[in-house]
Order: sequence, then structure tokens, then C-alpha cells
Amino acid sequence: MRLVCCVGILCFGMLSYGYLDAQKVDSLAVYESMVAATPKEGTAWTRLGELYLRAKQLGDAKRAFEKALGVQKTAGVYTGLGDVSAAQGKGSNQRAFLNYRLALGEDPMYRDAQIGIARVHAKMGNEDSEVAYLKAIKLDPTFKPAYQELILWYKDAQLVQSDALIQLCERYVAQFPDDATGYLHLTEAQVERYAYDAVLKVVTNARERFPEDVRWLALEAQAHAVRGDAVRGGALFEQYLQQVADSERFYSTSDNYSEYLIA
Repeated sequence: MRLVCCVGILCFGMLSYGYLDAQKVDSLAVYESMVAATPKEGTAWTRLGELYLRAKQLGDAKRAFEKALGVQKTAGVYTGLGDVSAAQGKGSNQRAFLNYRLALGEDPMYRDAQIGIARVHAKMGNEDSEVAYLKAIKLDPTFKPAYQELILWYKDAQLVQSDALIQLCERYVAQFPDDATGYLHLTEAQVERYAYDAVLKVVTNARERFPEDVRWLALEAQAHAVRGDAVRGGALFEQYLQQVADSERFYSTSDNYSEYLIA
């Protein structure tokens, strides 16, 4: 027992002085030793709760966060309790909202609490999802999952032709210009609006930025074909077919393009 306590004290001391960080001692056993040795250390209880939550040990996670709350009321602790409630299912959604709002009361800029609110709204199918995700993006414009999840929410809500989706995809591309996924989302959104000139512009830019990604050849070929330039579209599509194996061929799933695809 004494050895365990000594290990816990040593690890906590090294964390406190920056010799180790949470990623390097990311172990339930280590943090269990730490809280046994230093039960009044709220940061260790919070990290232990996060690890239990990641392991889907919800009861243990809740108890750890409650221990942390008894030591210090922080946005991270309340967010952890919110995450536990959100993971427990439908009957706990309101408790999740309460904890996330308490977290924002402690720190109005705490992104993880705001994204938690957005995710619970999305899980419930609420229209408030859009506003909640946009608030999360405002708090942290570099948090990619918020963009990705809101894009999926627009699609699930059958809002694929909305100006808001186009604007979000454009923000995604501007914020993460080296992520091809953003260009694909923007292309798909423009296709849904029959905006083929815009599709061609996006795809042309993407081909320049990602010259090794042959998917853009197929999409640009289809865009030219839809706009009436079958010769140029056919030439690009032939280039595409020559560069990829049958099993790796990428085709748009849009009905608007289907008549131009080679199966």
C-alpha cells in the first residue's frame, strides 16, 4: 500500500512540475494510485473520471467527477458529469444539459461544454442543434469535429440546399485548406443546388491543391459533362479511369451526375 501511495505522489508531483503530462501517464491504474495518495487533488479525480468515461465505466466516471466536484467546481468537472449523463441515454439528457450549462457558468468560453450541448440536441433531433454547434465553432474556430458534425446534421435534417450549409462548408475549407474532406462537402452541397459553375470552381481549386488525389479528375469530368462540355468531360474521365483500379474508382452518388458515369 505504501508503495502504491509513493507512486501516486511521485506521479502527481511530476505532473505538477511538468515532467510528465496526462498523455504520458494515461492509465487508470496510475490515476487510481494518485487519488488514493492525494484524495484532495481535484485535477487527478477529474482525469480519472475522463479515463473511466473513455472506458465506458459510467458509474465509476460519475463517482470520480463527483469527488472532483467536492474539491473544486470547474468547467471541466461539470462537463465530465454532463458527458456521463449524455452517455447514459435518453432519460439523462436534461441532466446533461444542466451540467453543461453549469460548466459554461464557470467558464463561458469552455468549448467542450458547448459542444456537449450541441451533441445532445443533435441526438434528440432538436432544431437547436444548429445554433449550439455554431456557438461551439465561434468559441473555437479550429475545432474540426464541430464543422463535421453540423454538416452531417444539415444533411440528416434534409437541409442540403440551404445557404447555411454552403456557408459552413466554405468556412470549413477556409479554416482547413489542407483537408480534402471540406472540398468534398462543399462540392456535394453545390451539386444539390444544381450550381455546376460553383462545383467546377471548387473542384478545379481542389485539383490544384491535391494533385495526387485522382477523385477530383472524376468530379471535374462530371461537372464539365453536366455543363454541356462532353468532350472535355470525357477526356478528363478517361484520365481518371487510366489512373485507378476498378476497386478504387470514385463516383459521385448524385442522381444529377449518374447519366455521365461509367459503371
